[in-house]
Amino acid sequence: MHLRFAGESAIEHQLTDNMSLSAAYIFVGPITCRIRTDLNTPNTALQIQNFVRCFGTNPTSTQAVATVNPATCNAPRRADRRDNRNNLGQQSQPGKG
Repeated sequence: MHLRFAGESAIEHQLTDNMSLSAAYIFVGPITCRIRTDLNTPNTALQIQNFVRCFGTNPTSTQAVATVNPATCNAPRRADRRDNRNNLGQQSQPGKG
């Protein structure tokens, strides 16, 4: 949980009937947390599952998992799967023309 504190100060002064001068200052600052946890650590088990789903084999190293390019994935894409479902529905069924 990130904690922050904020402050705002403003002043306005009327110079003439239709002119005024305004100045404002806004500050937002963090409060130092004593407990530091890196919440962005990768979940290697899920990365390995994605690698297997993509290439159909286990990775040779954790470096291979970390450097996967999604464009080289062999798994069928959603549009391809949708097309396959549509083609299956259009095939002739036994007993019909």
